[in-house]
Amino acid sequence: MIRQIVIISSLLAWAVGGAVLAADAPKTLAQVLAAGERAEAAKDAKELMSAAAALDAAGAHPEADTPNLARQWRAEALAWGAKDDAPWRGRTLGPAYRRGRVGGHSTFTTRQSFNAGQSAEISVATLSGGPLDLSVRNDDGDRTCRVSVSEREGGCRWIPVWTGVFTLTLDNTGDDASVFYIVTN
Repeated sequence: MIRQIVIISSLLAWAVGGAVLAADAPKTLAQVLAAGERAEAAKDAKELMSAAAALDAAGAHPEADTPNLARQWRAEALAWGAKDDAPWRGRTLGPAYRRGRVGGHSTFTTRQSFNAGQSAEISVATLSGGPLDLSVRNDDGDRTCRVSVSEREGGCRWIPVWTGVFTLTLDNTGDDASVFYIVTN
């Protein structure tokens, strides 16, 4: 079993061009985005390159009106002296992310399509501000998921019975504005 884990880890490292995250590294794309933003603010070229590589390896792409952070962070990290050993690959579909801001006692809403029978996942990471509640509803208005984003991260995972559009709502229940990343698969 341990040998299989070592082999799988080695293959994963090869597949992402040697960009392997440490054991304490972020586990979700939302956490990767938050860690990348912290690395960018600290001008930490190595960590910023790791975040860019993790986004590329996951196939994440920005939604409308959101910059391509993998491309932006890779360029900044290279300018700050980081090495780029990851292979360049094209992306087709895959996870999407959006950075947003929601004022105190306000709501952010977006709609996302999910396929029947396939795992649907939404992850949220807050960078600053008040607490957020994530709610997901199907087109009939039935609640699929509701969770508080605690300790800077939270999310929902389910398997839709029918292909359809779901409404994702982030409610800021605090007085201060919240800056967040929301990631969908």
